[in-house]
Amino acid sequence: YYFRLNAEPFLYQFKGEGEDDLRQDAVMEQVFELCNQVLSKDQETRRRDLSIRTYKVIPLAAQAGLLEFVGKTRPLLWVSSAHERYNPKDLSVHDVISRLRHTREKFQSNEYTPADLKASLINIFTTIRKRFRPVMRHFFTEHRRDPQAWFEMRLQYSRSVAVTSIIGHILGLGDRHLSNILIDTVTGEVVHIDLGIAFEQVCLVDNHHISFPFKVN
Repeated sequence: YYFRLNAEPFLYQFKGEGEDDLRQDAVMEQVFELCNQVLSKDQETRRRDLSIRTYKVIPLAAQAGLLEFVGKTRPLLWVSSAHERYNPKDLSVHDVISRLRHTREKFQSNEYTPADLKASLINIFTTIRKRFRPVMRHFFTEHRRDPQAWFEMRLQYSRSVAVTSIIGHILGLGDRHLSNILIDTVTGEVVHIDLGIAFEQVCLVDNHHISFPFKVN
């Protein structure tokens, strides 16, 4: 238990973590806190209550540490099962991934230029989109029946995604998939976890050659 300034007790829950180096996660959470300080000093971002959701990370050794348990959240992987429930006649998630992978592998040979790859990916994406309709809106109706509460949750989600997307782009945050992004089932905020790949590290993973318009030192 910890105690607030008014002596009211509150509980911090942590989980142990092994085999992963949490020092990078701890550094990234500190960077997020600095970003929140910057956002809090601007009148417009403060008026919109823009911030990035953080949690406590305590490294104990190179491959051991403690992570704060982020309660009342679930992975955004929810959308995978939601597609099957709400749009059962659409393409499955597996089909979508397979088609994108096949297109990328086909056009990555020396016979095609990067422009050919880009055009083919845009074309297959447009085709897939017609048979893979969005379902994210159902998340908010599942958790909020009252119109005002629904609107506030969706608004908080939109703002949270905007902030994390911009900051993540600037910091070169990689390994962003549906299992590494949580969504708060109460507020709608997104919470990014597993922050082991950032800055120029993303360029070295799986031979992904990614260039950023600027770098943060």
